[in-house]
Amino acid sequence: MSKAKDYLLITAGAFLLALGTVHFAEEASIVSGGASGFAVAVAGVGHWFGIEIPLYLTTALINIPLFLIIFIKQGGRFLYRSLYATVMFTIFLWLCPFIPVLFPLGSDIFASAVMTGVFLGAGLILVINSGASTGGTDMLALIIQDKFPYLKITTIINVIDTLIILFGYFVFGAVNAFYGILSVFVTTSIMAKKVK
Repeated sequence: MSKAKDYLLITAGAFLLALGTVHFAEEASIVSGGASGFAVAVAGVGHWFGIEIPLYLTTALINIPLFLIIFIKQGGRFLYRSLYATVMFTIFLWLCPFIPVLFPLGSDIFASAVMTGVFLGAGLILVINSGASTGGTDMLALIIQDKFPYLKITTIINVIDTLIILFGYFVFGAVNAFYGILSVFVTTSIMAKKVK
């Protein structure tokens, strides 16, 4: 029963992550780090050229090779819960654009940044506390740490997220980059005392 509960919580967490990314981060062009933040920036670049690049497609293209590398390196220790979480997150990224926005914030970028942080923080708490990860920067950080074991995993993730927000700065400008940092702050503040 505990395993079923964990998978249910992972599913709920993946849904909250996708909802926050699609309804708030993408809507307000906020790059908040992670694979989903990178996907928002890529979608922004696509708009420059009149090309629609769905978030789910970018996150899938990032996560598939990362999971293959981790699977090859760890074999039997591969975390199937994380694969499940990533697949569900990708599916929900595809579905969320069809779900009506329950909290329409219009052009209020501050509120969008806060809501992005709240949804991402709540989603990550559910996923991480259920023993999973949604891939992306976590997986990339594990691969980098395997090559450079003296680096802390949190340091690697912070560097990757900083680079992603910097990418967002060049795509959407300084104001949106600032609100991306704000959303990351909200996310980490929510997670600080709730992650086991």
